[in-house]
Amino acid sequence: MSTTPPTLALFGATGGCTSALLVHALRSSHHTISALARTPSKLTSQLLAQGIPQSTLSSRLLITPGSATSLADVKSCLTAGQPTPNNTVAPIIVSGLGGTPVFQWSVREPVALDNPTICQDAARVLVQALQELGVDRLPTAEQKPLFAFISTTGISKPRGPEDVPWLFRPLYHWGLAVPHRDKRVAEDIFRGAAAAEGGKDGGVFVGVVGVRPSLLMGTNDVQDRKGLEKVREGREQEPAVGYTIRRADVGEWIFREVVEKKGEGWRGEMVTLTY
Repeated sequence: MSTTPPTLALFGATGGCTSALLVHALRSSHHTISALARTPSKLTSQLLAQGIPQSTLSSRLLITPGSATSLADVKSCLTAGQPTPNNTVAPIIVSGLGGTPVFQWSVREPVALDNPTICQDAARVLVQALQELGVDRLPTAEQKPLFAFISTTGISKPRGPEDVPWLFRPLYHWGLAVPHRDKRVAEDIFRGAAAAEGGKDGGVFVGVVGVRPSLLMGTNDVQDRKGLEKVREGREQEPAVGYTIRRADVGEWIFREVVEKKGEGWRGEMVTLTY
């Protein structure tokens, strides 16, 4: 990628939702992207398979190899390879990080994660990286990045009403208790890092948009979709309750509403997405 500062920084870029978002961003003509990936070749292969030309990848995408729990790697991604204090960070940051489910012989917790604290660990590192880059000391909130992250339904209480349908509640509240604990802690960290009005409180984000999709289906292929016209949106206090949603539709929604529209109308919200 050229030395042009990125307009978007992505974490968890090979995941289905975030990968779909990245395809839409690269197909547009006005985004340069910095992405963190443990295996850059995997991300490149995914994008080439969806018709993104190598010339576009070379000119508008910088892939930083590394881990979302490495402070140095995260700072490098945020600044497109120049992690120095007071350097400009991407104005929009999106995280689609999540652990890999691991089934175990346990009645209480049948589903664990390969790393049961990956989301909260990465959340703490991201906030620390932005602080060390001086973002918390910027004089106004408008100078700080907008942040969106992918969470899950099933963790709305006690802040809001139940957002999972009856038939799925045993799966969510029993079967997925371990990954949901991690998601809940990460949510609290991100929401607590938003800047108050005026931006002088030490917060690192101008606004936070949390996305709580219902049960994710499908692949990272942007054609594996039903279309945004089929997507129902809800807010934390009035969630849209449904069973499933495709990863491609979640990625496109984030691209349209957060990247393109700068989160207008959604900042400070936990947005439920379902069919």
